[in-house]
Amino acid sequence: MDWPKRTGGVLCADGVPLPEVAQRFGTPCYVYSAAAIQEAVRSFQNAMSGLPLRLCYAVKANPNGAILRLLAREGLEAEVVSGGELMRALRAGFSAEDVLFTGVGKRREELEDALERRIRAIVVESEEELAVLEEVARKMGEVAPIALRYPDFDKCFLRNPVGK
Repeated sequence: MDWPKRTGGVLCADGVPLPEVAQRFGTPCYVYSAAAIQEAVRSFQNAMSGLPLRLCYAVKANPNGAILRLLAREGLEAEVVSGGELMRALRAGFSAEDVLFTGVGKRREELEDALERRIRAIVVESEEELAVLEEVARKMGEVAPIALRYPDFDKCFLRNPVGK
């Protein structure tokens, strides 16, 4: 997709002349194209079709409500790193079952909220975080849905494979 595009010598975004946007909203001004975003998402979805994966949008990349609503309608899931991002994702139309809570420094209150809302999974970043989450979940009478991040890739591979 050519975006933005010149029409009659004027730079336009989805048919809207950018000088008019600048005049109305001032500069600097962020301008996004729903059509360009949809095309990019659909292209990626098509390229990955048939593979057992879930496409998640990192809300921290751009927490704009209109963009989040568009991505939720396109069938993406959300990856959040805070309670605030979780609220933005849910308000935008992502279902709780389509939210992953990642990142370090999750507060107890955020973990409680995530468990109450029954999000897909909390990505545990450390043994310490796992212990805190276990305590929070136990107090709530819940079982926490987790995914594990294993950052020490050196330990993922055998240095001296058996038989060599």
